[in-house]
Amino acid sequence: MTASADIFMIAPDVDGLDRAGELSAVQSQSGIGPLDFGVPVFRARDRIKAVELADDEEAAEEMLLDRAADILGEEAAILVVTHALAPEAAARLGDKASARLNVEEIQITELGPTVGGLLGAGAWGVGFCHVPSA
Repeated sequence: MTASADIFMIAPDVDGLDRAGELSAVQSQSGIGPLDFGVPVFRARDRIKAVELADDEEAAEEMLLDRAADILGEEAAILVVTHALAPEAAARLGDKASARLNVEEIQITELGPTVGGLLGAGAWGVGFCHVPSA
């Protein structure tokens, strides 16, 4: 098992992407259409890509956790729950992730400036990897 990492983020709106001039590129690459009428879930690897569009924040968190569960399976994982001025949302997501995934270690941190600047204040999400084999 490799310890490759992945991250999924939720943004309450797309204002940060719009201000950064990235909204049209992200929308065109997503294949899910306009992101204005829902709560988008983003995958942030080599670029930010919208992968789901939920009706509300709770549904977005469930979609995010579904994707994490599909990738992690039953294997033990290390999680970093991160947020941009959204500590309550991060704590809630951390609790849900701990209950649903095989979490060996979890940390809650503030989101870095690059992704935080693009997704804007209020964004939150989770980064994760399998626990490395000895």
